[in-house]
Amino acid sequence: MRDMGDSAERPSKTVEPSPSLTNLPPLPAIAIQILRMLSRAEVETKELARLISADPALSTELLALANSALFGFPTRIRSIRQATTLLGTERVKALALTIGLKVYVTGSLRLPELKACWMHSLACALLADQLTPSNGTEKDLAYTAGLLHDIGRLAMGAADPHRYAHFLSEVRGSEAALARERRVFGLDHCEAGRMLVESWKLPSDFAEVTAHHHRQPDDGGPNLVTLVYYSCRLADILGFGAVQEPEARSFAELVEMLPERMRAHCPQDPAALTQDISAKLGTLQ
Repeated sequence: MRDMGDSAERPSKTVEPSPSLTNLPPLPAIAIQILRMLSRAEVETKELARLISADPALSTELLALANSALFGFPTRIRSIRQATTLLGTERVKALALTIGLKVYVTGSLRLPELKACWMHSLACALLADQLTPSNGTEKDLAYTAGLLHDIGRLAMGAADPHRYAHFLSEVRGSEAALARERRVFGLDHCEAGRMLVESWKLPSDFAEVTAHHHRQPDDGGPNLVTLVYYSCRLADILGFGAVQEPEARSFAELVEMLPERMRAHCPQDPAALTQDISAKLGTLQ
């Protein structure tokens, strides 16, 4: 597994979606284009601005986010080029991807159980961003990995909303959920996520994250799987879980388990952190 800053794409074979995912809505083409940009070392501001500006709906929503309290710029941002200049290409890519994935799952968000999955993914993305010790590309790669980690779960919900929502309402605990997903749907959401990421030909780091984010890290090294694992657990403890977790650990105990570089960037007050995440979710959702 590579460090967060190294996202070069390895060649991969074509992966056929599972029959359980055949009813999926297509991922917006612009979202795939933006995701594939993550494997490139440099993306010019004008190239990204031109891509986003070609989609009026995406442009409108992205400008609304850029002008929201999430960033708090004193002057109004009036163009995608200006937003890209002020926020940076990596942050704009992350926001555009958030909007694109919301379109992907929007039909299922009317069901509370599936909306909880979306909120969990957003919370995990925000926490991954918070825990990443550096700035720029690494923080936005962390955000994107957090956002994508449960794409398999979001996809299974989008493919069969009522059946999957009923499944989520009955299951307790992540490990039990994985085993029951395999029995009921023929695969679990980690497998589904890996298959989707590989079929979309995204950087291989994201396949690792979707496949292994429930596996407790052995060494705590500074890689995306470790980061997303702990961000996911923190999201659960703070009340942003996708399923009900019989969590035995407290917030303080989980913080103590964090690798040192992450722990230094984790607020010690869970109430304040929950409030901060909730405020940002109010803007992003």
